Amino acid sequence: MKLKKPIVACALPLALLCASAQAEDYFCNNYVAQPHPTYFQCVQATVGAGFGAPYVISPDQAGAGFISASRTVADGGVFAGFANASASASPGLLRGFASAETLNLTPNNQAVARSDAWFKDSGTVVGAPNVPIGTPVSLRFTIDVGGLFFGGATFTALSEATAQLLVSNPTLGVIVDTHTMINKYDPQNIVSTDITGLRVGDSFDMLMKLHVSANAISPDPANMKAVADVSNTGHLYVDVLSANASVVGASGHLYATAAPVPEPETYALMLAGLAAVTAVARRRNV
Repeated sequence: MKLKKPIVACALPLALLCASAQAEDYFCNNYVAQPHPTYFQCVQATVGAGFGAPYVISPDQAGAGFISASRTVADGGVFAGFANASASASPGLLRGFASAETLNLTPNNQAVARSDAWFKDSGTVVGAPNVPIGTPVSLRFTIDVGGLFFGGATFTALSEATAQLLVSNPTLGVIVDTHTMINKYDPQNIVSTDITGLRVGDSFDMLMKLHVSANAISPDPANMKAVADVSNTGHLYVDVLSANASVVGASGHLYATAAPVPEPETYALMLAGLAAVTAVARRRNV
């Protein structure tokens, strides 16, 4: 499956805002000491004038959990507005939310909310009984990310989310380096990468990040509010394409894609088919 790269135009006066958003992507990288913890979340909320406005960054949190931050300037002043962001992280699932709104038509009044969440884990290819160490396998790494996005004039995406995945092996080096972006024009993407060269018994490291942002700027009313809700779809799946093997994370998480649950219509068709087969069998026995 090919990586989608949606093209989004940034019309003035939003060009500077778009450039600023790109420059500050994954801003949590600047606020956590190496080495990164296994799970990490960081959120930012900004309200004010210009791109040097003060911001609030929540306390860094390592470990699976939920954090949030907000900033409000709602006293009716020139730069009134609000922004809030939240994030959570656990093995195989990242969540993020960002919302920003300006409250008057003063030019260049801005509100910005951003959230970062990531996890890192290591996986090991485990063979079924009687499958020897060193047996070649093929793996599929899949990022499944989607959300709801609101705000922005025509041809303007004020909110977006970006997911990034890095996978490395001590012998092969970096074996996966991929990312995808979603916004109101392309709200869901699934990116799969197939890898050969690994064997039963091999281990690899995984680092996945989810960055969610919402930007609002006056005086155009259509650009004064934005929401990015990516609250339950930042998934990573790792499937073994070869038979008689599986992948287990060091955290204990199983990354295999869950089997789809049949829709009610599917159950109805299955029951109808079973009834037809039963009727035919009864006729044959008569």
